[in-house]
Amino acid sequence: MGTTVSCKAINLSVGGIQFRTEAALPSGTLLDLWVDIRSRPGKFFLAGEVRWSRPSNDAEGDDHDWVIGVQLKSGAATDILDWRDYHAQAGVR
Repeated sequence: MGTTVSCKAINLSVGGIQFRTEAALPSGTLLDLWVDIRSRPGKFFLAGEVRWSRPSNDAEGDDHDWVIGVQLKSGAATDILDWRDYHAQAGVR
């Protein structure tokens, strides 16, 4: 059974997402991600794998925050193609 957590993305790219959360996630953890971008209607459904996890030590986080790096994976049941198109369009804007 999966667990749902809320987090704040701090870096988005065509191939990955970096986000802040309250719990560390082990490298290799597979994730289903719903990504909501304010400037775009709807959400992206993406799949990814945790590549690294480290304690946050910046002014925005507190002592209990973690920063997680996720590599996005291709998948037939995901919005990865729309995600890539969105980022290609963002480069043109």
